[in-house]
Amino acid sequence: MLSTTGRKEKLAVSTGSYIEVSSDEHYHATGNVWYHALLQENLASSKRKKLSVLHLNPLSNEDYSPPLITTAFHRLIRPVPPPDPFPEVGFEKGDMIDAAHKGGWWSGWVIKVLGESFLVYLRFEPDVIEVERKDMRPHWVWKDAEWFRCEKRLLTESEFSSGTEVEVRTKVEPFGDIWAPAIIIKKNEDETLLVKYGEENACRKINVPYSKIRPSPPSFGSRPFGLMENVDVLVASGWCPSVVSMVLCEYNRYTVLLGRNKKSKDFDHSLLRPTMEWKDGVWQTKEKVSDRKESPHAAEESTRIRVKVRKARSSSGTTVKNLPQTPVSSGEIASKMANVVISENILVSKKPEIAETKEFHSPIVLGVVATTLQAKPQRKKLKTMKKQKGSTNDSVGEKAHEESNNRESVNKRKRGRPHKFISEEPKQKTGVAASDPMLNNAVVETPKAKDSTMVLPFVKKSPCWKVLESMEIFKAMPQRPHFNPLLECEEESREGDAIGAMVKFTGLLEKVNNIQGDDSVTEINRIKECFLKLEEHGFDVTAPCSRIDKLLSVKESQTWALEELKVAEREITENDNKRRKLEEDIEELPKEIVELQRQLALVKEEKVAKDKEIALMQSYAEILDQKVQNVEQEFRETVTSPWK
Repeated sequence: MLSTTGRKEKLAVSTGSYIEVSSDEHYHATGNVWYHALLQENLASSKRKKLSVLHLNPLSNEDYSPPLITTAFHRLIRPVPPPDPFPEVGFEKGDMIDAAHKGGWWSGWVIKVLGESFLVYLRFEPDVIEVERKDMRPHWVWKDAEWFRCEKRLLTESEFSSGTEVEVRTKVEPFGDIWAPAIIIKKNEDETLLVKYGEENACRKINVPYSKIRPSPPSFGSRPFGLMENVDVLVASGWCPSVVSMVLCEYNRYTVLLGRNKKSKDFDHSLLRPTMEWKDGVWQTKEKVSDRKESPHAAEESTRIRVKVRKARSSSGTTVKNLPQTPVSSGEIASKMANVVISENILVSKKPEIAETKEFHSPIVLGVVATTLQAKPQRKKLKTMKKQKGSTNDSVGEKAHEESNNRESVNKRKRGRPHKFISEEPKQKTGVAASDPMLNNAVVETPKAKDSTMVLPFVKKSPCWKVLESMEIFKAMPQRPHFNPLLECEEESREGDAIGAMVKFTGLLEKVNNIQGDDSVTEINRIKECFLKLEEHGFDVTAPCSRIDKLLSVKESQTWALEELKVAEREITENDNKRRKLEEDIEELPKEIVELQRQLALVKEEKVAKDKEIALMQSYAEILDQKVQNVEQEFRETVTSPWK
């Protein structure tokens, strides 16, 4: 609907007047585009004649290059609309406006107010763009030499209305289906939606059915992601469904398996979000990858192992409470941590130093670096080793008695040295309660005597250990981590953290095997840093670090060679271009020579003709000169002739 302004105006007819001009391409009933222009000739009496105009910038009177329109008919020309009466006042939703866009004024209406800017629907393209207030003006219609204003448009809200931010499912190689952020332009008559997505300079518009579109997922905060959790990763084209295969040592970084080809790549936490599905108008979170779906072979692949820390079961060891306790000072605990219940004839051959620990406030499981034990003929064995199926209270009492004797024996032999906290890793383990009240619930593993032992700060209770130890990678590269840094962690989380470290080690080895020639030096160094962090837990990382160092050396040589190759290729290209230019010159020069020879022949012919013409003129001049002389002679004779 149009509302009159009561303002009539005649079209300027003189050269140099500012006008607005449209074109046949941009002029139609539903909307049009008007360009600011300068009239370069007077209006003709015939309205069928085209007029010459100069296209100007829509927001100024400066020349706009390149010109979009140079000539136009009378019906496509109108005066400049009246100025905006309230340039400081913003527009409201549904207001009909013109937006400065692509060198002209495009008609449309406001669909959303964005603070200092506005989301505008353009009728002509159609399109949805964001425009600032200074680049907008009220929409005017010039009809019968009078200006009219369009009334406010009534807009209906819906889940997928114009300007709504959504996500569109599209196929992108090599990821497969991804969800690309998009914005809805309009609803089509065939029950599809016209949307646009992509970068501003490479924006695409497509018609999509409702089955391939969904609202933008809600914000999820900043929580960390778990192993094997389904996530979406932000790649160049959109959100790619993926799975977390590894939590890296670096803060907030993850290794994920991208898309359908499951390519492994590292990403920051800010580029990840939980995978959510839009079903029946409700957002549903996708579950983690199920343990039941994993095959035995998949369990050997580190990035596909889902580590699940289970609660300790009583079959893995016996934790005994209410033991007779021997008073131990807190200072002694801080300096020595605890004493180990061992056979009195076992000698400790390696004595790693133990850093002074902080005061304990909760029961803990103690352990240090793996040690090699040398066993002498034993005079006495712990009764608990012989009577594991006997009474728990009796065995614990005997263990406590043996612990007291052994502690005194060890203290006498190792006076002045810090005691070690040893937990061996046998097939049969027996839990023994510490004698100090602060360590009442601590379980120390006491195996049968072996030539070599693995000392751990926790009890192995999870069945994941069997899966890990059966993996080929640990058979090829045996590992004996001590996990000493876990002493600073809570007791309940130590075993889970240790399993995670084992999985991380296998995953890093797989990443080393999958290093490609085009991987960056930063990514390779990041893998090495993760290995060095695992080395603090007792992992043997000499072989993988050596391989990484060699790869970095090869990479450096490759980088240098590639730089030299680029220089050589650039020089080859430049010389090849010069050679082509010379070949073109060689082809053109004979033609130019022929042309010059032709011109030379013509010049010579012209010269000969001129020579002949000059000779003729000279002969004619001589005749005329003789005639002049004869006339003069006759004149003198006539003057001097006697009178008769």
